[in-house]
Amino acid sequence: DAPRPELPDKVRGALTVDEDDSTDFDRLEQHIRERKGNTHSVDDQVAVAKAFYNAEIGPEKEGIKRTELLDSLDVDIEYQPQTVLNHLVDAEVLAQTAPPGPDVFAISERIDEIVNGQVTEEAEANLDALIAHIDDEIQVTALSEDAAERDGPQARVSAPSVAVADGAGRTIRSILAAEFGIKPEQVVEFLRSGDAVDRLNTAVEVIESSEEVTKSEDYGQIVFVRPAYRYRLTEQAMNLV
Repeated sequence: DAPRPELPDKVRGALTVDEDDSTDFDRLEQHIRERKGNTHSVDDQVAVAKAFYNAEIGPEKEGIKRTELLDSLDVDIEYQPQTVLNHLVDAEVLAQTAPPGPDVFAISERIDEIVNGQVTEEAEANLDALIAHIDDEIQVTALSEDAAERDGPQARVSAPSVAVADGAGRTIRSILAAEFGIKPEQVVEFLRSGDAVDRLNTAVEVIESSEEVTKSEDYGQIVFVRPAYRYRLTEQAMNLV
């Protein structure tokens, strides 16, 4: 047979498969096992690192949140995602980045909006609504008792009082009084004193945990939430595959 003609270097190079170009996770896996071999979730860590690489979530990408891990990546893990991510960050396989903006967001449950810069004002507005609910509760209780006792439609409605409301059973006022260790008639003054956010959040938590009263939708807690971190592969991890 006649010898095959020599191919030009450029063509031969294009057709040659360089073993170094193949996707080989051995070095990355070895790195993870050397750093985290003493942890129970090391197999999950390897699986997640490979999933990040397959999804091309490298240093130049924005990254994904912890809550997106299982949905965005085709990976099945045994341990909690946050545990696995923390180990990979510690092993310098993943980078953990915070989004731009405030470190903490203050969110009003009442309006379901971020209230950074006006937390105290929003807390006081919620307290006003809570106190109005307490006053309405007294009025409703007084009217109910008066209706049961009146002889005719022209009977005079008695003025509501704290004693009337508390005598009719457990009320928001009596529940808060017991929680704060004060007299029922001191509840409103107590709510308006001290730190507005602390007073509000404690009061709302007590009301929501009670089976004897119902919280109004006109007020709620001020909750503080940190922005979710995002995760992506580091340059070091990319150099290992």
